[in-house]
Amino acid sequence: MSYYAITASAAAIGIAALLAARWAAWQRLAVAAGLLSLALQTAVAPWLGQVVGGPVKRAAQFAASRPENVVQWNINVPSFSLYRGKITGSRAPHAGELAVTRADRLAPDVKVEVLFSEAGVMVVRPLAGGNSEHN
Repeated sequence: MSYYAITASAAAIGIAALLAARWAAWQRLAVAAGLLSLALQTAVAPWLGQVVGGPVKRAAQFAASRPENVVQWNINVPSFSLYRGKITGSRAPHAGELAVTRADRLAPDVKVEVLFSEAGVMVVRPLAGGNSEHN
């Protein structure tokens, strides 16, 4: 909700500044540019970061609560290690390990148990009989 409030307020004030005839054109543009920068910094950037990085962060938090070793499987997200608090290797998982991957990067013949899934980011456990050696 704050995203909408900040961007709407910045837009309204920016339009008012642009229409203020008593200010020079460069002053009106400077106020509008400053408001746009403020809105981008305080509302748009955090919102975009949450949309893009949120699923990886929550997957890492989930994995951090598990006792199994976790690897990155057909995905490269360095922030996963940061959020998890441990270095996470990049390879196919071995028996008893968990893997963070993307739904669109799993081969059709791979059998896994999905433990966490959000926006295509998954934490999975390979099942016996599945071929987890696809890279």
